[in-house]
Amino acid sequence: MVPTELRFIHFNDVYHVPSAELFSRFIQLKESFVGDGALTLFSGDAFSPSLEASILKGEHMGPLLNFAGVDVACYGNHGLRTDLSDFDFGDARLIELSNQVDFPWVLSNAWHVPQNGQWLEEGELLGRAKSYVVRELHGFRIGFFGLAGT
Repeated sequence: MVPTELRFIHFNDVYHVPSAELFSRFIQLKESFVGDGALTLFSGDAFSPSLEASILKGEHMGPLLNFAGVDVACYGNHGLRTDLSDFDFGDARLIELSNQVDFPWVLSNAWHVPQNGQWLEEGELLGRAKSYVVRELHGFRIGFFGLAGT
């Protein structure tokens, strides 16, 4: 039997976790909504800005996002500004951080600048972004894409 509702858990802008107690309460709340299953979505700004990020360059967030059970994430919903973004430490660092998580990143509208008028052969999208991701929930195929503003 197909369920009458699909559940999505969404959060964003988590680049600092002030205490283990607050993180634990968030996980408990998230789990209370899961019920028969849900998809957990994160829409960006994990790796910066925070005091921790200025020292660890975003390293502190991957394990927390993995523990939170993120299914699909979008890079930096604040866009490509240099003061509030997952892109603060450059594309190479973003790729390193993206390799440390267990879920895909989407960002469908931010590409590397062509070199000599030619697009890069690999990784045209920034970071390790995919242009879209499809997940299945209760027999439904659901597509996700991500957009960043300037």
